[in-house]
Amino acid sequence: MSFDGARFLLRERGFVIYYSVADGLHAQLDDPAQRKRMELFLDGSVHAAIASLAGLYPLHASAVVHNGQAFAFSGAAGAGKSTLCAALARRGLPFLADDTLVIDPGHSPPACLPGHKRLKLWPEGLALAGLAGGELVSSDYPKYFARPAISAPDGILPLGALIFLNVADRFSFEPVAGAERFALLNDGHYTTMFRNRAGSPSAEALFARQAALARDIPMFRLARPRDPAQFERMLDNTITALHGIAGA
Repeated sequence: MSFDGARFLLRERGFVIYYSVADGLHAQLDDPAQRKRMELFLDGSVHAAIASLAGLYPLHASAVVHNGQAFAFSGAAGAGKSTLCAALARRGLPFLADDTLVIDPGHSPPACLPGHKRLKLWPEGLALAGLAGGELVSSDYPKYFARPAISAPDGILPLGALIFLNVADRFSFEPVAGAERFALLNDGHYTTMFRNRAGSPSAEALFARQAALARDIPMFRLARPRDPAQFERMLDNTITALHGIAGA
């Protein structure tokens, strides 16, 4: 994978994907057996790269809607972002985006674009979220597309908060303050690399943009127990916390 700030090139087994602002998107599938895998890259890293080159701000996050605002959940792979959002959707909070949330930083507050991906979960995530497993995503990526399909609402929504997930023995929901807000926007995910390189910004310009977003986006940390027996209570506590933010 190559990303030089103006162009994106991905060479994988059986396909090649190229994008530039001047030339648009070109995808070449040489091995039909790799179609599903190519579609995963188009929905993930390619989508994030194109968003970055368009001046938008992709986040490694899943999101739901509450009280007319988007609430995004970020965290490392396996933190439970998709499962949590799917379960919140079951509780009546519309699902907005899975795994990649694109923000337009030109709005005040920053605005979220609706997601486009089909929701995919591990079998244990499907069980917790109360969904059935449909089609296998890929033979080498054994997640399943959720059934019934959960689609994102149309329209741009203000970002109510960015919530970072981690695992702990007890539930907690605390605000993030100070320099940690800046640091949490710079994780090691590929979305961070794309948005930091797009347009080849100077170090000063990049710092100013990151600092503005760290200032403007309310941030919280949610610690959740892994014990499945505590999952529904964790949902209750999370919804109560979102009520508090949305009504603030």
